[in-house]
This record gives sequence, structure tokens and C-alpha cells, in this order.
Amino acid sequence: MDKQEKKPKKQLTEEQLERLAAARVKANAVRKEKAGARRKEKELLDLKAKQRQDEVDKEIASLQQPATAKPAVKPKRKTKVKMAPPEPEPEPSESESSASETESDESSSSSSEEEAYVPPARKPRRKKKQHTISGEKQSDSTAVDAVYNQRMNQAFGSLFPGYGVHEL
Repeated sequence: MDKQEKKPKKQLTEEQLERLAAARVKANAVRKEKAGARRKEKELLDLKAKQRQDEVDKEIASLQQPATAKPAVKPKRKTKVKMAPPEPEPEPSESESSASETESDESSSSSSEEEAYVPPARKPRRKKKQHTISGEKQSDSTAVDAVYNQRMNQAFGSLFPGYGVHEL
């Protein structure tokens, strides 16, 4: 068995060969469609990237223009003015109601524009009282601090063996 004997190829019938040829034609058509779609997608991505780059360039150019071209205008503060509520209008008769409805709608919108917003007054904040610790409580707190410091030194000592050891 120096060479392995190859099996002879299976012979296809005419019908099978026709189906195979039709499948090849169909597969080639699908490949062409997919390649065209990929080409269009790539083109679209390139156009979007170019558009974004153009926008960035325009923004950079607008920011680099000298400040004298566009002087900065600071908005003026409006004074807070309380206006009296609008007086109620007398109700029109039925014959004038259709014509006056549009006028009343316009007048109500203009009256709301005339009123200025006035924020509610703030309440002053109270300062927190600082509690002083009496003599007994101070000794308790120092004892607690001492225990806390001892435990922390133990924890650091277990993590870092040379921590807290001072040689003279």
C-alpha cells in the first residue's frame, strides 16, 4: 500500500448536471447582488465620514475667526416686575361671540407674555449647633479612638509586615 487507491468519481446524470449548472448561475447572481450592496454601504459610510469631517472643519473655522467679527453681547438682566392681574372683560352678546373668540385667544396669550416670572422667596437656612463633648464622653471617645487605631494597626500589620515596626 504505497499509494492509497482513489475511489473513482461519482458520475452525475444529465439531470443532475443541469441542476448544478442552474444552481451555479443562481449563486453567482446572489454574489453579485451582495457585492453591489456591500459597495453601496461602503460608499455611504465614506460619504457620512466625509460629511462629519466637513462639519468639524466648518466648526473649527468658525471658532478660529477673530472675535471682532462677532462681538459678544451679554444679555441684560430683566428687573422683576409684578403686574396687576388683567381685568376681566365683559362677556359679549351671542352675535359678537364668534368674532370675539379669536380676539380673546390672542389677548390671553399676549397678557401671559407681559407677566414676568417671580420666583418664590427663599427661607434663610439655620446654622447647625455644634455639640460639645463633656469630660466623660471625651474619655469614652478617646478610648474608642485608641481601640480603633489598634485594630487598624493590626490590619495593616497583617497586610504589610514591616508596617508599624520602628527600630531605634
